[in-house]
Amino acid sequence: ARARRRTLYPTLTIICSLFFLPVIEVFERAGWNLELLNAPIFYGVFYGPFSTVYVLTKRALRNLQHSLPELDAPEHRRRVDAFLDYRRNMADAAERRRRGVG
Repeated sequence: ARARRRTLYPTLTIICSLFFLPVIEVFERAGWNLELLNAPIFYGVFYGPFSTVYVLTKRALRNLQHSLPELDAPEHRRRVDAFLDYRRNMADAAERRRRGVG
């Protein structure tokens, strides 16, 4: 997954650059000042791909943190039963301590 995101940056840079080519063409044909495009091109091409990779990576990590591991049904049942036995044993021990027995 990390390797895919690493190769995503150059691809996104090329896509951002290609997006601005028709925009520049429109500005040239209309006779508008091309200096108006300096900031959008600079920030779009240099920071846009970094931001995209960052957001995609952060989203993937967030989804990993909130997902539960996949367990097959018997394994899940075994773990639930073990947890319930533990809780039952702890409750029994607390009851014995409260009564002063053992």
